[in-house]
Amino acid sequence: MNAVELLREVGLLPDGPVVWGRPVPAGGAGVFVVELAAPLPRAPIELTRIGKWVERVPSLTLDGARPTSKAVAARLGAFWLPSQAVLYVGSTTSIGRRVAALQSTVLGDRRPHSGGHWLQTLGASVVMRVWWAATAAAEEYEDALLNAFAAGVPADEVATLHDPSVVLPFANLRRPTGERRASGLAGSLLADVPEPPAPPTHVVVMPDGDAEGARGEPPAPKARSRVGRTGSASNASAGPAKSPAPDARLTASGAARMRAELTELTEVRRREVVGRIRALLPRATVGPQGAR
Repeated sequence: MNAVELLREVGLLPDGPVVWGRPVPAGGAGVFVVELAAPLPRAPIELTRIGKWVERVPSLTLDGARPTSKAVAARLGAFWLPSQAVLYVGSTTSIGRRVAALQSTVLGDRRPHSGGHWLQTLGASVVMRVWWAATAAAEEYEDALLNAFAAGVPADEVATLHDPSVVLPFANLRRPTGERRASGLAGSLLADVPEPPAPPTHVVVMPDGDAEGARGEPPAPKARSRVGRTGSASNASAGPAKSPAPDARLTASGAARMRAELTELTEVRRREVVGRIRALLPRATVGPQGAR
């Protein structure tokens, strides 16, 4: 049974496909299925990828012992179903983002999303594609898809599985109801490193009118240092150095009042003063020396 048949089996309308590794144009909730173009008789596992996985994750064990790359590859191959093209079934609240997270997660990492990380053990030449269907009941349909998948696997293939009690697609490790396949692998993901806490922030909220300059008062004059004849500042009698004044705080309404006052002074008062000066100029007299 391929992905399209599987989705239609549970009453969903399939959409796709998109080649694995490319973005899936679906942003809503639903289910998705990763499949091969055609079933393969043996698992196309790349031993080099398994070796990097074992080397990178020192906590990985197989049946309680530190394994070799060949032992891990053999165990994964014991869950391959030769008659099935479907490799993984998933559900999510955002299909496109979840598939992108699965594609970008390095083997052994927990993030962005480690679900279906067995897909990363397959060779680069393996062509996979993604089908999907939008639905608000994503987990319920995921469970229905896994039931339909298990029902379509021949009994003789089920008997050859390392754990025939839980029949799942190759890269699914558990059902949404909690049942897990007994793979014998443990510690296959790196420990999740906690993110450092965000630096503390201090925000001071001041009511209107309490910040310096909020009422339009002029800033306090700065103290000038007295310079002696040698050009150096005279601070012998100044006493101990004072700490710098804190930064002035200005509210939004205070800034608006200051801007309004500036406009009043430059646009109205200045013109009135200029007009009064011009009115006084004709009355001035000029003496013989040119002095007024």
